[in-house]
Amino acid sequence: MSEAESAHGKLSSVDRQWNQNRLLVLFTGTVLAALVIIYVIASLKLGDFTWNPLAHDPFVHTWPASNFL
Repeated sequence: MSEAESAHGKLSSVDRQWNQNRLLVLFTGTVLAALVIIYVIASLKLGDFTWNPLAHDPFVHTWPASNFL
């Protein structure tokens, strides 16, 4: 087979443009975009779930005595 052919026949001009460098740039860009999106979502304080001691009940909860023995 010549350089412009594959197992499925001749490659189109668009298919010939996809080389190793182009795929590497596409992969790197995709990974960076995903990391930026994850970082932005993780840094949003939509529901600020920090621990607040005043949010608990003022009564101490105790376990009831067991009548097993």
